[in-house]
Amino acid sequence: MKNKGLYIHIPYCAQKCKYCDFLSFANGDRMEDYFSALKKEISLFGEFQYGVDSVFIGGGTPSFIPSSYVKDFMETVRGAFALKEGAEITIEMNPESVSREKLEVYLKAGVNRFSMGVQSFNDESLRYIGRIHNSKKAIEAIGMIRSLGIENINIDMMMALPYQTFDDLKRDVEMVLQINPNHLSYYSLILEEGTCLYDYYEKNPEAFPDEGLDRRMYHYLVGELENAGLRQYEISNFAKENYESRHNLKYWSLEEYIGLGLGSSSFIDKTRRKNTSDLSFYIYSLEKGRLPIESSEKITEKELMEDFMIFGIRKNRGVSKEEFKKLFSVELEGVYGKEVKGLMKDGLMEEEGDYLRLTKRGRDLSNLCELKFIK
Repeated sequence: MKNKGLYIHIPYCAQKCKYCDFLSFANGDRMEDYFSALKKEISLFGEFQYGVDSVFIGGGTPSFIPSSYVKDFMETVRGAFALKEGAEITIEMNPESVSREKLEVYLKAGVNRFSMGVQSFNDESLRYIGRIHNSKKAIEAIGMIRSLGIENINIDMMMALPYQTFDDLKRDVEMVLQINPNHLSYYSLILEEGTCLYDYYEKNPEAFPDEGLDRRMYHYLVGELENAGLRQYEISNFAKENYESRHNLKYWSLEEYIGLGLGSSSFIDKTRRKNTSDLSFYIYSLEKGRLPIESSEKITEKELMEDFMIFGIRKNRGVSKEEFKKLFSVELEGVYGKEVKGLMKDGLMEEEGDYLRLTKRGRDLSNLCELKFIK
């Protein structure tokens, strides 16, 4: 049986960012009860004896909580799962809540990949999006991580922020290159309904970069990062050789993963399961010894094919025709021949050996390309 990825959700943070629609709370509501329940959920999965070769501790802001909780639930993880030697174990952090003491606890708990949510090195941009750190704090936090001999660092950045100019973006990219991380995630701001920034956009659309500026920013940063040895391997992700996110590649490659914690999703045996998003019900269920599953859906062959294509073309190498046939016992062209030919004719997709991948223009229009594979 192939090793799985494990995602652990920490729903707590110091303050909700203005763009955030993730399941998180800007308080410590029932924190002790939550982590007691989380450990019960981890233990319940022990009966399945799953092998795990990647762990991702996300949120929320995992570095916001006392590090003792991370130490405790990681001990429970090791007891419940066959955690493989050399497993990638990532924790998300924010500059304002990281400390040397916490980092030392994370290292002892087995964490070997550290993801820092910076978003921008422009203090004005940070203020507009509701971040509570400044650029100085971000640089200090990254320096603190490196002072412990840690090099497997990801930085999360954002572009197309309110009032951000092309020169602002260039300065952010220059700072990233000075820091020289081994992995970088660079996302365009997505305005989600119900967030503060969405409401602000509704009233002040002129405050946000238009599509043309967004694409100009994106093309610039891709070129600069590639020149610096940060190879693009997915639309929003860049890495030096051998530093790609093994955990995220599971999502993009239709591999199985387990999601534990409030609102988390799992994909096992062609079935998607989602945990409840209700904190009280999550805790109550696990106190009663029951998994807090809200929904469970068997994924059809057609849906699996669609996911294979939609997630696969986000990767720069694209989708493997051989892998498609191995998974579904049918030729890719037999299912999506018309769609592939159409995209190739429009200059949005190209073929190289066994792989079909988006062109540079195709990546600019990736959302439209993905829709072609939903029948």
